[in-house]
Amino acid sequence: MKESKEILTLYKKVSKNADVSHANTLKYKIKVLASSIKRRGVGATLKKIALYLSFYIRGVDLSSENLDKLTKVGEHKDRGTAYLQNSYEVIDEVLKEVEKLDKDVTLGFFLDYGSGKGLPMIIAQRHGFKKVIGVEFAKELCEVCIKNMEKMGIKNYEVLNMDAADYTPLKETTLIFLFNPFDEVVMKKVAKKISSQKNNFKRELYIIYLNPSCNFIFAEDKENFEFVKSLIFETGEIANIFKLKR
Repeated sequence: MKESKEILTLYKKVSKNADVSHANTLKYKIKVLASSIKRRGVGATLKKIALYLSFYIRGVDLSSENLDKLTKVGEHKDRGTAYLQNSYEVIDEVLKEVEKLDKDVTLGFFLDYGSGKGLPMIIAQRHGFKKVIGVEFAKELCEVCIKNMEKMGIKNYEVLNMDAADYTPLKETTLIFLFNPFDEVVMKKVAKKISSQKNNFKRELYIIYLNPSCNFIFAEDKENFEFVKSLIFETGEIANIFKLKR
């Protein structure tokens, strides 16, 4: 992982409702495995395999999903991106970076917009957040997420089947996670909801934007959001960290 003080990926076209069925094929998984061995070595790759096997043994479903056949709610049904299985290592590393910035961030709530099947929520709970919250517009993904929380023994969580644009973050929220969940129309509304609550949050609020296709929405709103740093991973993924100005 490399760090940059320069804002990366201001804007790129969002692939809405993209077909990600290839991500669940054996061919694709072998390709990812080979890439991991090349980048990280055999030992680190074996640890990664063991980690995901631990989820599989518990019956946790983290597989990628297309959105076209799912039951979606709200007025922005065609503005979401497909659900891709998140990288545990990337999310874990970004959370650690935020904890370096603010050791008290885990004293609040973790909020994931477009939470899918809940891997970021599982990781955040392991980091010690008081509560983990997922907002997801696809009913079936919410149902899987709830089952995953139960199988992982997570108690203090909430999964909301609703349009992200309609959700108002709770005052206890300290970290918001975005994994390229929707296009700029929804992201603008989400950012406005966040900034409208800036005087209500109990603690400092940080935003992690992974694969930031609509990054300009936060980067250009200098009145409400402060860019902190960009993180570039060996996989090519980019995570931008912002802080809400108060």
